[in-house]
Amino acid sequence: MGEFSIPLYVREESSLYNEYDPSGTSFSSDLTDYLGDYIADRKLGEKVCIEIKSEKAIDASRFQNAFRKYIDKLSARNRKEIRLKKANAIRLLMIGILFVLLGIASASHINDVLTAIISTVASFSVWEASAVWIEVLPDLRKTDRILRVLADTEIRYMESEHEKT
Repeated sequence: MGEFSIPLYVREESSLYNEYDPSGTSFSSDLTDYLGDYIADRKLGEKVCIEIKSEKAIDASRFQNAFRKYIDKLSARNRKEIRLKKANAIRLLMIGILFVLLGIASASHINDVLTAIISTVASFSVWEASAVWIEVLPDLRKTDRILRVLADTEIRYMESEHEKT
C-alpha cells in the first residue's frame, strides 16, 4: 500500500479557514475544493498524507482539529444522504407494489388507458427504487469508505523551500 501525498503551500494561515466562521475552525472553500480535487486522483488503497509547507509557523493542532471536523462533517452528510436515499427507495418500491396490486385487482374493471397508466406508474416506481439500490447507494458507500480512509490522514508540517518575503 503506497502513500498519496497532497502538497499544500500556505502563505498565510488565515487563508486555510473560512473568514465567516467565528470559531475559526472551518476550512475555506478554496481549501476544501483543492483537497477534493486532489483526492479524486488517489488510487485505491493509498494512504493519504497532507504535506503543509509554509513560510510561517502554522498552528498544527488547529489545522488537525479543523481537518477532523471537516471529515466528520462530510461523513455525517454522507450517512444522512444514505438514509434519505434508502428511505426514498423503499417509498418508491412500496408505491410500485401498491400500483402493481391495484392494476391486478382492477384490470378487468377499468379501461385499457387507465390500466396502462397504472402499469406505467408501477414500473417507473420500481425502476427508480432499483436505480437507487443499484447505482446511488453503492456510490455513497464508496464515498463513506473513502472518508474513513481520509479520517486517518497523516499531516506533516515543513518549512517552505520558497524564499521568505
